[in-house]
Amino acid sequence: MSEATPAIQAARNTPAVGAVLDTVYGRQQVMDVLGHPHDRPTVYLRPERSGSEWTVAVAELPGVLRKEAG
Repeated sequence: MSEATPAIQAARNTPAVGAVLDTVYGRQQVMDVLGHPHDRPTVYLRPERSGSEWTVAVAELPGVLRKEAG
């Protein structure tokens, strides 16, 4: 059985457009996923209430997601 390539692994971890994520910066809505499947996929986020829109690489997304208590 072969290992998943980085592009396939990133695609599996990419949130859907429209999803709302709990991040260390508050709740953020996924507005778009940028980048060709062979490029470095990037998630474009917008705050649920107010603030600056921003992007984060899919590979770095776990680092900004709020950890669940428990």
